[in-house]
Amino acid sequence: MTFDLFEDSGAWERVDLRPVSPEIVYEQSFTDAANATELGIRRLRGGPSQAQHRKGREQVRELFEELRAQWAEETEFSSSIAQAATHSAYQRIIGLGPEALPFIFQQLREDPSPKWFWALRAIVGEDKAASSEGVQEAVDEWLSWAAEEGYV
Repeated sequence: MTFDLFEDSGAWERVDLRPVSPEIVYEQSFTDAANATELGIRRLRGGPSQAQHRKGREQVRELFEELRAQWAEETEFSSSIAQAATHSAYQRIIGLGPEALPFIFQQLREDPSPKWFWALRAIVGEDKAASSEGVQEAVDEWLSWAAEEGYV
């Protein structure tokens, strides 16, 4: 499953590149990549160019970093995981979907803590570290899965 995000004429585009039939993919347009408000679906042939892909990835990285910094600052003294995970900036990161995964895994490598587990479970749809017996083991399991799936 591969998702690319790119900007075309000022509108965000989220493209699901899984073929549903030969050479056809669905394109979902969004006004805001963070809240993923669907505007429409139409059929098209091909996918975004490599330049569009790189540009979109950089825009997602910038948005991710802004949201991460806001979330970190506003929840710095919170001891509640639930409160931190339901913060609007964290929820917007989750709203970025699979496009946020490389950046979340980078954060997990730099700071191996459980703060990203909630987002990972929400985006991936399952807990890849459910059988782990500690934070470091869970981090290792998530990073191993990320490597297998090509996110790191």
